[in-house]
Amino acid sequence: MKAFQNSNVIFRCPAGLKAKMRAFAEANDQHLSNFVRSACVEALRHQFPSAYPIIPSETDIDQHLKEITQ
Repeated sequence: MKAFQNSNVIFRCPAGLKAKMRAFAEANDQHLSNFVRSACVEALRHQFPSAYPIIPSETDIDQHLKEITQ
């Protein structure tokens, strides 16, 4: 079994922002933590691409699979 390499990151945000993030995550069948991780990955890809390897997102992979199977 692979050991998890996760660590906690704690930050403060306004209650309204948290509520919006939670609503968005739930609307997309995600946990809030998964949404935050995804948002951080996307921010790094766009703002600091040299620090984050270019790995296709799950959405990119799904889209490509749809394209090649149609």
